[in-house]
Amino acid sequence: MMPIFNEDIAFFSTTAKVTSQTNILPEKMVLGKARKNYLFSSKADTEAFFQENDVPKHLFVDVENKRDFDLKQTIDQQLENVTPSSQIHAYKPNDVTMEAADLLISKLMNDDVAGKNILIFGAGNLGAKLSIRLAERNAHVSIWNLHADTAQTVIDGINLFLPRFSPKITFYQEIKDHYDLAISFISAEQVIDAHFLSVMKEKAFVIDGGISNYTSSFIADSESKKIRMLRLDVRMADEYLAFAAQSRLAEGFYEMSIGEREINGMNIVSGGIIGRCGEVVVDSYLHPTRIVGIANGLGGLLNAEEYTQQQQQDIERIRTELF
Repeated sequence: MMPIFNEDIAFFSTTAKVTSQTNILPEKMVLGKARKNYLFSSKADTEAFFQENDVPKHLFVDVENKRDFDLKQTIDQQLENVTPSSQIHAYKPNDVTMEAADLLISKLMNDDVAGKNILIFGAGNLGAKLSIRLAERNAHVSIWNLHADTAQTVIDGINLFLPRFSPKITFYQEIKDHYDLAISFISAEQVIDAHFLSVMKEKAFVIDGGISNYTSSFIADSESKKIRMLRLDVRMADEYLAFAAQSRLAEGFYEMSIGEREINGMNIVSGGIIGRCGEVVVDSYLHPTRIVGIANGLGGLLNAEEYTQQQQQDIERIRTELF
């Protein structure tokens, strides 16, 4: 069988939705190239794929267990037999989907959701996370779920830790012409029917994030209220994903800044290392360009007036050595 891909990077995920085969999803534009993107429905499908196809150098693998098998563990076992030189990187497609939803809502609402009434269909992972973000931006968020008790439990939990003055999240309210926007994240098809249209304002926005969540009657009748319906395209968050991939693959802050070393008997630290009291803190222990101060031994810095004469001399010696 001919290789399906020979890219250096590819993405692999699962879904809570019931599927019957391995799906080739739209490619992701990441780090200047179109990257292959696969969705697996079972452990057997995953094993078969890696036995029959070439493997990229870097695999970004969904680490959320949405099905009855561990995708990362399954792929890891296959790589031992196929290409142990390949590397697996933890990846959460739901986070990318959430970023895409947030970006789309921001575009539709002119980057201002404060005071808007937003309805979220679904009290699962994505619905809960998005409701938190929108409430923290002062939107009035309501959640509807197939199981009302589940939704109420989620709502009560979120409200416990929302900022004190953020609007509290509420359960769905059947108020005519109330909501400015609705978005769905339900792992079932055609569950949101036309009767929900009565709570949507004229010219409101409706987003299908779970794919096929709305009935045909809802979609057809939405035109009577001039509602704009959109399917969430997660490619909106490709730049977010590119940033995450770049952070994993390239030497960055961790490699260049988090550490310590000795210079002529003096120790310098940087990047979050909790220095011992009196050690000199710099911006990068490998390539310092700035002295931050003197460590107080507790994760912070001494005030300049607290410096001993020796510590002042140490700073001058470091400055002379490095700069």
